[in-house]
Amino acid sequence: EPCLVAGKLGHYGLTTNAGDVAALRNQLRHLPEIVRERLVRDRSDELKHRTPRLVTWQDLTWPACCGNYTPFEGEVGREEFARLAAAGDPWSWFLEHAREPGSVGFVAEDLAPHASRPGKRWSLVVYHFRCGTCGRSILHWDRG
Repeated sequence: EPCLVAGKLGHYGLTTNAGDVAALRNQLRHLPEIVRERLVRDRSDELKHRTPRLVTWQDLTWPACCGNYTPFEGEVGREEFARLAAAGDPWSWFLEHAREPGSVGFVAEDLAPHASRPGKRWSLVVYHFRCGTCGRSILHWDRG
């Protein structure tokens, strides 16, 4: 933990998270290459060496939006989707914000009733990220 806080993980060849570098680079394509590559390097370094690891069963590529990596909001289940969707349909909201909607291989009833809690972890977990610039939600799921 002290190495993480001090940003020294890279010194030891350690990383915590992998970001979607291609998406980040594409979102910054309007910038001159030297500026874009510095931002990609600095933002990826922050994610890899100073951001606590998101514990998942499968490898997760941290999403980027509006030229930066998105903050992690937490795990979500049907209960949280109902709130996030407001008056809309929670499953439709999920599909609209799924990072890879074409690869969803489950139905609404497979989603956990609520986010994981101490002592209760679901076999299908949905991670909620929200862009700090535009507020867009991005969902990533993981099966154990």
